[in-house]
Amino acid sequence: EFDHKIPYQAFTTFGLAEPTGKDIAFGSINTRSSFGLLQAICVYSWKRLKLNTVPIIYTTFEPATYWWNILKNMGVFTVKHTPLVESWDGKPIRHGPHRSDVVRLTKLIEHGGIYLDSDVIVLRPFFPMMHHSFVMGREKQYGYCNAVMLAEPNFYFCHNWRDAFKHANLEDWNGFSVKLPMEIMPRHDPNINIQPEDSFFFPSWDELELIFNRPDVNVGSSYYLDLWRAAAEREGKLEKVSISQILNGTSLFARVARPILIDLLQAVTSWHEKEDYDNSQTTGDI
Repeated sequence: EFDHKIPYQAFTTFGLAEPTGKDIAFGSINTRSSFGLLQAICVYSWKRLKLNTVPIIYTTFEPATYWWNILKNMGVFTVKHTPLVESWDGKPIRHGPHRSDVVRLTKLIEHGGIYLDSDVIVLRPFFPMMHHSFVMGREKQYGYCNAVMLAEPNFYFCHNWRDAFKHANLEDWNGFSVKLPMEIMPRHDPNINIQPEDSFFFPSWDELELIFNRPDVNVGSSYYLDLWRAAAEREGKLEKVSISQILNGTSLFARVARPILIDLLQAVTSWHEKEDYDNSQTTGDI
């Protein structure tokens, strides 16, 4: 047990955009096949948070991939469906990332907890910061990034931030999610904690070489590793991601993902064996 204002429950969003077509503004394909090995490793790593509840994934267009179905059936996460967010406070929303911006803040207001992007690998629990009312991390000189956020329910800053959405310039891809929170955040509220770059956002999205091509990067101060999926896809860093590459690779990504993948594969094998056994008992085929 530990003192905390923030509920020790985790959630993310996935599949908030239509399941077909290209999201032109963000250069990514939104398809039902987008929840793959990478996301499975990330979500499975959240066991390291030592949660007392199962993580929640809020979705509008639920994926139908192997990794989604197997983790869902194994009880690694709980699915909650959320209506398609087409506008907020009269402002139209066309792109999945902006829909997620609104949904994640809304869920933090309603329930509090820990929000993590689905491409975040957790390295260690967040216990030392749970006594604050709100936690974000600094993303270099760009601002405060909403890829990982912790909040108590109904915290005023989450309201203020979401209310500002109607005035946001959505053509500025990180204007609402990174720049705006730095601009509007109170400077001297002791209930708000801003984590430094080395604990929340190292390496950053403009340092992908450190994640996918370097073996000698130290993330000992970090609580998690953000894989910056959109940027990594644009630069072709994810084209060769596979079980073999992770098990045998030397990059920071491979080194961090490997123990999680091994645990995941063992858990999947055990789950299949139990399913086979249960089915044999049901059918009498033993």
